[in-house]
Amino acid sequence: MAGRRNHREYPVELGVVVNPVEYIAGVWRFSRTPGGFSLAHSTPGHLVHYIIHGAYTLTTDLRTYRVKAGDVIVYHGTESVECRWDGGAVEFYSIAFEASALPPLPLDRRVFAASRRAAELFAEIYAISQDAQGDPVRLRLFAGLYA
Repeated sequence: MAGRRNHREYPVELGVVVNPVEYIAGVWRFSRTPGGFSLAHSTPGHLVHYIIHGAYTLTTDLRTYRVKAGDVIVYHGTESVECRWDGGAVEFYSIAFEASALPPLPLDRRVFAASRRAAELFAEIYAISQDAQGDPVRLRLFAGLYA
């Protein structure tokens, strides 16, 4: 039949999906009070924040962002990070991990709005990390679930 193709015409090469995460250094949930200021450095490797609620001004790599609930912030290496907690109380998840084979995102793509599913995954990763109680083997196993 013209225009109809079967699945045998499109060979699929099956491969192994490799998890680039070597280890997870930590999973946290932070709260910040309004009116504060902090100057710090991100953790070595990769660091990802998900803003649960609130908003603030962030400066890193000479770029200033206005971040808000639902945003994801991605850091790489030990970046200088300046935060002005000028938008009310802020709460966010933070996940630090090492993945040397995973290149950093370009600077212009380091802050972005996340999907609702991302919010659920951050909450789930945090809950699992609390159950793992810092056990590196269990943390490595749950990292594999989200690669």
